[in-house]
Amino acid sequence: MSLYLALGAAVAVELALPPSEDADAWVLALERAGVRSDDAGRIELVAGGETWVLFIEDSGGTRHRLEVAPVQDDASRASTAAVAASLLRPLVVSLPPPPTKPAEVARPVAARPGPLPEEVVAAVEPVAPTSTPTPVIAVEAQDRRGLAAGAGISYRPQESPRPFLTGEWFLASTEGTALVLTVACTPWARLRVEDQRVGVFDLQGGAGARSDLGRLEVGAGASVIARRYAPDAASAHWTLVPRLGANVGIELPGSTREPHLRLVFASDLRRTLLVDSLGSAGAVNPMSVGIQLDGRKK
Repeated sequence: MSLYLALGAAVAVELALPPSEDADAWVLALERAGVRSDDAGRIELVAGGETWVLFIEDSGGTRHRLEVAPVQDDASRASTAAVAASLLRPLVVSLPPPPTKPAEVARPVAARPGPLPEEVVAAVEPVAPTSTPTPVIAVEAQDRRGLAAGAGISYRPQESPRPFLTGEWFLASTEGTALVLTVACTPWARLRVEDQRVGVFDLQGGAGARSDLGRLEVGAGASVIARRYAPDAASAHWTLVPRLGANVGIELPGSTREPHLRLVFASDLRRTLLVDSLGSAGAVNPMSVGIQLDGRKK
């Protein structure tokens, strides 16, 4: 989320915040921190895990990057706003000129032979102090790329709960959203449709996106399932089924592997009918729901 701060009659400072942050609260915090109507530049705050990153471009065009603590309340927001305000304007130190030497009062001297030597005073001009830039520690934005693996249990109304395994590859991410390639395998299970009992085996591959909202992570994607139906040991039928899915996960504390516990929802985009030897047909329920635990290797 990006906006311009309207401070007084001027609109000069651009502010970019994570989706979870309140823009009005930040405007108030920056005004209290001393951001004025004649200030110019850009302030960007990027949310991460245990640390956030603050990017500042001051009015002179200098860019600063600083690692800060996550914003959790008004006090932490005010502290971060104060840091941003201090970096928004280049630091210029101006010292007063040195005091002038008072004029000496002439004192009467006794007459002496010959002329008195003239006193020579060298004029020394003050040297203008140079400004010292504020030191800034450069940090890199959090890289969410890497591999993840997980396991869970899925349930379809026509079959008993069955376990599944997943593998995920997190590709390049921008502003908290990452592209994810997924593979999954659901081992053998028994499916009951009408009076038929059929064995089912799934292999799944697809792609989607994940968005980081602090400790919450939401995702959606599309995939194709290679599904094997086996009415008995002597016969089997393979079919391709397109599917859409969504998930909502919460990060579990206490580990560097970023474990997430998530709910998974999915629906087939293709209707499947099972027909027995007598010509009786039954439709396979396209919906499924599951729970999954996964961890990411950084």
